[in-house]
Amino acid sequence: MKCILSVLIFSICIFSANAQVLNNSLHGKILDPNQNSLPGASVIILGTKYGVNANEVGEYRFDQLPSGKIKVQVSYVGFKTVTEDFDVQPGQNSLNITLENDNIKLNSVIVTSQKSVELSLFGSNLLSEKYIVSAGNTGSLFGDPTQIPGPPRMFGTKLRWKF
Repeated sequence: MKCILSVLIFSICIFSANAQVLNNSLHGKILDPNQNSLPGASVIILGTKYGVNANEVGEYRFDQLPSGKIKVQVSYVGFKTVTEDFDVQPGQNSLNITLENDNIKLNSVIVTSQKSVELSLFGSNLLSEKYIVSAGNTGSLFGDPTQIPGPPRMFGTKLRWKF
C-alpha cells in the first residue's frame, strides 16, 4: 500500500511539473526604430534548440517553455543583432524587441565585360589514306608491303575576335 501511494505521489509531481512547462509561452513583436514590423526576423533562445522566424506582421511565439531565465537573440539583415535576458513566468509572457539599424558599408564593385567570338574549323584523316611502313620482311607473306592506317591528318583554322 505504501509503495502504491509513493508511486502515485511521484507521478502527480512529475505530471504537474510537465503541465507547468506545457503552459508557459513567450510571444512578441520584432520592430525597427520607426515601429515598423520586421517580417522574417530570426528569433532564437540561446542554449536551446528553440528558434522561429517572425511572421508577416513581425510576430513570433514560443510554446512549452520551462520557467526561469533565458536569453532571446533576434537578428535581421541590415539591423544589429540583439540579445535580451528574460525571466519566463508561468503562463503567457510577452517581449517586444526593437532592433537598431546597422550601418553597413559596401565597397564599390567594378564590373567589366568583353565580347568575343571564336570560330574553329578542324578535320582529321578525311581520306583515310594508308601508307607503307616497309616493303621488306615485316612478317607479311613473301615481302608484301604492310599497310597501316596513317596518322590523323589535321587541318583547320581558329579565328578569334575581341571587341
